[in-house]
Amino acid sequence: EAGKKPATTKKAVAKKPAPAGVGGLASILGSIASSHRAPTAKEIELRKKKKEAEEERTRELKAERENYKNFVGFQLNSFIEEAREYYEFPPTDSVHRIIAKDEAEERGCVAISHGEKEDEKRVFVFPDGKGPNELESRYLKMGGSVPELVERRARGDTFQEYNTHFSLNDCKLVTKVRAKNAGAAGEEVEDEIQSRKIHDRHVDATQAKEMANKLRESRQEAAQLFLEGD
Repeated sequence: EAGKKPATTKKAVAKKPAPAGVGGLASILGSIASSHRAPTAKEIELRKKKKEAEEERTRELKAERENYKNFVGFQLNSFIEEAREYYEFPPTDSVHRIIAKDEAEERGCVAISHGEKEDEKRVFVFPDGKGPNELESRYLKMGGSVPELVERRARGDTFQEYNTHFSLNDCKLVTKVRAKNAGAAGEEVEDEIQSRKIHDRHVDATQAKEMANKLRESRQEAAQLFLEGD
C-alpha cells in the first residue's frame, strides 16, 4: 500500500561469549550454596558418633596415663625406701618417660633417659646427688650402660678417659741445659712441653700448641734468671 514502509527482516544477533572465569565462579558459588544446606539426619548421626568416639578415646588415654603415674609413684617410693643405687623403668614412649621423670624429680631423685634406639629408651632413676656426672654422662652417650657405670663406680673408676678438657695443669715444663760447643762459655736453654695427661685423643693440635707456647713464655724468664745466676 502507498505510504507504508517496506517490511525489514531482523538480523540474528550472535550472543557474545561469556567472559573467562564466569563459569568457574558460578561453580564455586554453587558449591558454597550447597555447603550451607542443612545436613541430613544421617550426617548428623555420623558426626555425633565421631565426636563420641573421640571423647571416649581421650578418656581412655587420660585414664591410662593416670594408671601409669600411679605405677611410677609406687615403684619410686619402694626404690627410695630400699635405698637402691638406681631404678630402671621398662622402655616406653616419650610421654610416659616425661611422666616418670616428673614423678622422680618431685621426690628429689635424679632421672635420665637412656637408650640407643627410640624403642629402647627408658628412664633410669638415681638418688639425689648420685646421678651421672659430666664424664659419666659422656660415657653413656658414647654407648655405655647404666649397670656397667654403677659397677665401674664401685671399683673406684673416675672415667677420666672421657675427659676432653685440656688444661695447663695437664702440662709440665722440662728445662734442659746443654753446651753449644765443647768448652763454650755460652749455654742454650731448651724448653720442652710434655703432656702428663691429655685424655681426649681429638684435642685440637693448634689449641694445644697455643697453650703450650703461653706456658713456655711464662717460664722463659725464670729459666733465664737461673742461667744468669750460675
